[in-house]
Amino acid sequence: MANRSERLNRLVIGSSCESPWGDMEGEGRRRFCAECERHVHDFATMQPAEIEGLLQAYHGRLCARLTRRHGRLVMAPEPALPPLAEPALRRRFPALAAGLVTAWLAGSASMAQSQEPASGGAAVGTAEPEGDAAQTPARRPAASPRAALFGRVRSEHGPLAGATVVARNLLDGQESSSLTDASGNYSIASLTAGMYVVEGTRHGYSMEGRTVTLRAAEQRQEDLAAEAESASATTGILTVIATPLRQIYDRSDLVVIAEAGPSVVAGRRDDVLDVVTTLHVESSLKGAASGRNLVYRHTEYQPPDQPEWRPELVPGTRVLALLARSAEPDGRGDATYEPSDHDGLHTLGSEAERAAYVSRLTAWERVRTRAARTGETSPADIVEWLVATAENPYTRGEVAGELAGIVSSLSEFGKDAGDPADRPVETVSKLLEEFHAEGGTLHGEPPDEVLGATLTAGQRRRLTAALLATEREEPADNGLMKLVRIWDEKAARAWLSARFAGSKPDSTQGLGDISWLLELPDELDDANLEAIAASGRDRQNAIIEQWPPANEETAEQNRREIAALAQDLRRQYAAALAQEPRRRHP
Repeated sequence: MANRSERLNRLVIGSSCESPWGDMEGEGRRRFCAECERHVHDFATMQPAEIEGLLQAYHGRLCARLTRRHGRLVMAPEPALPPLAEPALRRRFPALAAGLVTAWLAGSASMAQSQEPASGGAAVGTAEPEGDAAQTPARRPAASPRAALFGRVRSEHGPLAGATVVARNLLDGQESSSLTDASGNYSIASLTAGMYVVEGTRHGYSMEGRTVTLRAAEQRQEDLAAEAESASATTGILTVIATPLRQIYDRSDLVVIAEAGPSVVAGRRDDVLDVVTTLHVESSLKGAASGRNLVYRHTEYQPPDQPEWRPELVPGTRVLALLARSAEPDGRGDATYEPSDHDGLHTLGSEAERAAYVSRLTAWERVRTRAARTGETSPADIVEWLVATAENPYTRGEVAGELAGIVSSLSEFGKDAGDPADRPVETVSKLLEEFHAEGGTLHGEPPDEVLGATLTAGQRRRLTAALLATEREEPADNGLMKLVRIWDEKAARAWLSARFAGSKPDSTQGLGDISWLLELPDELDDANLEAIAASGRDRQNAIIEQWPPANEETAEQNRREIAALAQDLRRQYAAALAQEPRRRHP
């Protein structure tokens, strides 16, 4: 399970800023960009806990300067905590929302998802290396019934000696390593069949790791390129990758349904507030609360133009709280808690929504219990939980991106594996058979490719039926549409057409809705829709040119025009979606 530093390492700049850091107003780790009119935070000078606090306070919508070395995010080290009377996790600052864009990944909500997709390849045999390596061949392991990896690590100056190469099997987490010799050669023998991440390390150098597939008894060459240590910095608006709900649950100390009580400001750093809120516990889904009331610590953003802080959690709001034990007491010796991830707190809008989350998390606990009892992770149990969670309209937003990620990863695996029969499911199944035959046991989070191979045709039909039965059009439903479109584009287009045809004018629809509508043709790769969108962009630009409004009456008129544009686009899209798509890229 990824720790806080690993999660933050997945942060990327979604929209870059060209203004040089040195030209920004101010000094230190927080400066003001006059071009963007936003404050920019230098994460290289901040501890991971401070960064998570900012992500929570700004709801992920902030500008940052990211510095990477060895391909990893540079952050200040966290201070060591003094010994505690009882075990406690290191401090985790929360985040109520996951940010502007998810590559998510919605993606895989694993990605989106949460874990890196593998890019496994087929065996390359024992081909001779090129260049200098051909003159001094890399050592090959002796014949063995087990698989082996060998190869050479090279820098721009030649073979690199003294580098540590580690191969980690994603199926069970087992690691094996080798030190490169004077010729830069390494050899790792006696490996179980599986999917391996191969990475190299040496002080002063960075090496890009790779993911490879090893079949039983396969002897595979994997060379690594090393580059002299360097640091690169980028600045702009962050993209925050959401963590899957089930993974947040796994690393939480306490999961409760609670009602928000009063909140008080305990401290301030610039425009970020440290807030303490009382949570009145209704029920516990994981762990045991010490009492009916919990001390909940979080951070909030107070805009400069807002003279008084307004609580994010209005007293009486019902929430699902996935919490980690805080290292900071409340001053009275009581235990305090913080959300265990950016998405550690969910507002529950209705009793039906509360029941849906309780049902799905209770079911996930059964999956965890079964895995602990059998001693092995079950991909089938995980996939069935994901499918059932996507079928529920209240919880499908938690898993639609993750499911899309595992299906896409399986497809990419089939391409990378070079299987002439194009049968990635059979390839993965065979790999698992070999892994188990050699005594392997699945542990931890299975690779996306394994989960994708486990998704059955019947489960895909269930997901398609769930989409077609959905009469609303929320972001989570659109996520399900994107998933179903992977295997049944006709059904996905029919659902979109029905939703657009049945939509009614809504004066609350604004630029956010317009942005999604104008991006849809590119996502669907449909030239018919693109022609409609092009006309819509011209009309949108004409409306925006009237801004900023001279008065509230003009502002209201602009809002009505934007809503009318959104409605017109929906009607035209509905008719176009009912036709066969005309691809822009054959």
